[in-house]
Amino acid sequence: MIHRQQKNTTSDGLKTVVQDEADKVLPQAVEKTTTLHDLRGPQCIGYYFALTDREPIDELLTTFTLLHRTMESSDVPNAPRILAEATYTK
Repeated sequence: MIHRQQKNTTSDGLKTVVQDEADKVLPQAVEKTTTLHDLRGPQCIGYYFALTDREPIDELLTTFTLLHRTMESSDVPNAPRILAEATYTK
């Protein structure tokens, strides 16, 4: 995610970064292509993708990248906490 108030950062630039990350893991996926989805909030924009692992280790494997302008922001520790508290429902 990139905070909307950051300068020199565009939605298209972020989308390119996420697509590049998707392309790196695509050879390990069942799918042949990746679809990026918008992730929008009141103060953030972002993109995500979901792929099926060819050789899954467990039920659900999640990776997450948080890029932020300052490490002192309260957003930095909150983002992983929110993900850690998420639950998976079949």
